Amino acid sequence: MEKRLMTTRVPRMLQDIQDLSLKSFIAARCVARQLEAEALASARAAAFEEKVATLEKEKLELQDMIAKKDVAVAALRDEATTALALRDKYSQDLAAAQVKAELVEAHVKNMEKNREKSWDFFRRYR
Repeated sequence: MEKRLMTTRVPRMLQDIQDLSLKSFIAARCVARQLEAEALASARAAAFEEKVATLEKEKLELQDMIAKKDVAVAALRDEATTALALRDKYSQDLAAAQVKAELVEAHVKNMEKNREKSWDFFRRYR
């Protein structure tokens, strides 16, 4: 290569040097871009890993909240079942009390009729 450079003239040497420097500049730019792309890719991967870790943590928190809400829902369901059972019991008690009240009312009316009859009998007897 040196012999060829020595045998050529100065303008040709300058042109060859320019070509070589341009090629080395382009190669350096390509390497710089590749390194930049690799750094960016590793930074993106790190960012994605961090985001995945954050999402995993959030997922665990949400699962914990869901479990707590499931427990609360089960407690409310049990409470509602108990309330319905009490409602049924009190409805039956109310129906029985209404029947007793009707019987007492009928008895009171009967007693009132008997009292009036007795009173009429007493007035007639006097």
